[in-house]
Amino acid sequence: MGFNSFIKEFDKKHQATQVLFKGINIWPYLRFYELDVQHFKENRKVKVSSSHIGVVLSSLFYGVFNWFRAYDAVVFMVASDRRLVDGTWSCKTDRVAKHFKKVLFIEMPNTQNKKPVPAEVEYVSSSGILYLLEALLKFFLKFSKLQLASDINLQINSSQILNQFRARYLVTQFIVRNLKPKVAFVNAAYVDMPRVLALKEAGVTVIEMQHGNINEHHHGYQIYCPIHASLKPDFLFSFGLAEQEMFKHSNYIESECVVPVGSFYLEQISTKSSKSEVVNQLKEEGKIIVAVSGQDAYDKELIQFISEVGQTKNEIAFLYMPRSRGKSSLSAKFKLPSNMHFDDTLNVYEAMKLSDIHTTVNSTCALESIALGTPNLLFNFENKAHSYFSKIITDQSSTSYTSNPSDFVAFATKMASLTSTEVMAANENVFKPKFSENFDSAMEGINA
Repeated sequence: MGFNSFIKEFDKKHQATQVLFKGINIWPYLRFYELDVQHFKENRKVKVSSSHIGVVLSSLFYGVFNWFRAYDAVVFMVASDRRLVDGTWSCKTDRVAKHFKKVLFIEMPNTQNKKPVPAEVEYVSSSGILYLLEALLKFFLKFSKLQLASDINLQINSSQILNQFRARYLVTQFIVRNLKPKVAFVNAAYVDMPRVLALKEAGVTVIEMQHGNINEHHHGYQIYCPIHASLKPDFLFSFGLAEQEMFKHSNYIESECVVPVGSFYLEQISTKSSKSEVVNQLKEEGKIIVAVSGQDAYDKELIQFISEVGQTKNEIAFLYMPRSRGKSSLSAKFKLPSNMHFDDTLNVYEAMKLSDIHTTVNSTCALESIALGTPNLLFNFENKAHSYFSKIITDQSSTSYTSNPSDFVAFATKMASLTSTEVMAANENVFKPKFSENFDSAMEGINA
């Protein structure tokens, strides 16, 4: 059974399941964590490491006086959303400051790197203090026992998840009374429903900014059971048009409330001039360069496939961009073929932009590659690439799938001649170009 079918059957079984909080059924919140455990056979809830606790504590009072002001808008984002662009730690939500006089950015500040944020980001406060307050509430508050139907057997610690919901709701409710925002931006409402509820109860418009892949196999977004309007974002700013179509078949948000704006970071990369001595050398040798978005779960299979392709034709060079392991770590674990190259001066987006072709198994970099104008030739290991992307990336000229080394060589030779303009034009439904222009237009429509 595919995961979408699993989700559909699960939601059908729980159509009438109710877990009430202040009269609102918050089962969709618990549902996400229960599906995690039932399908993936593990609790994938983010664990707080000792190093992360250290970062939280060290930045606890960063921007502390900003909490005592009123704002037109607040932005709740995670630390990884800021990326180094031309010496500045920039984020997709920085543009919010162009539409409101006063905006508070609530995030984990990058205090270690000491790099500046853009000038328009005037007010930044550490989200660490919110985490601390939530932890204290979860410790001291006891939630009443869940009243579930006798035939429902949950594998998650439902009381713990409910206590988590209550703590975040109360903390958000408390800070909103003082901040008084009109608009709030969140990263992923499906795991932030308590915050969404508190914001919407205060009359705040909630906008979710797409942060990753959205498809029918994502149990956070593909919801077939009823969901209360107070738990939904008012708008979702998406990468492209594909999300609008997908939400016609999900209760997560109404399709007409999905606004395609594109990708901030890809817009920055597309206008940036990147250089690589490794790439230049390979091009001088007449190689077809294939950027590889490594995946920890599939490094072994990807490296084996690269080796097999190398035995077929030597004109293809693979520029491997590991997800978390470095070259030394990979070489200690695997025998690396001679057609596999590395360049740690590039990030994965720059590597994709400089290459002729991109490959991976099912990393979301496959979506970002075509947005940068680089075609995909995906390694279809156990059909994972095709099942994951075929309904999202509909243009077959710029994305192909194979697990055969000889076919890979044939496809690569043909696809290397595609221009970036052709690839981007054929995939506007995946990433809408001109993020800044689209974002400004969307905000003007909401503020009108």
